[in-house]
Amino acid sequence: MIELAFDREPLDVDRLANEYVAFSYRIANSLCGVNRPARD
Repeated sequence: MIELAFDREPLDVDRLANEYVAFSYRIANSLCGVNRPARD
């Protein structure tokens, strides 16, 4: 995972946002067939 430099301590919201992006990316990559336009 890429470590980002903050001028402050990372907040829980930062961690949750990063986890959500990773989750969304995995879901989008699994879409195929009829659902593929949703991935794009």
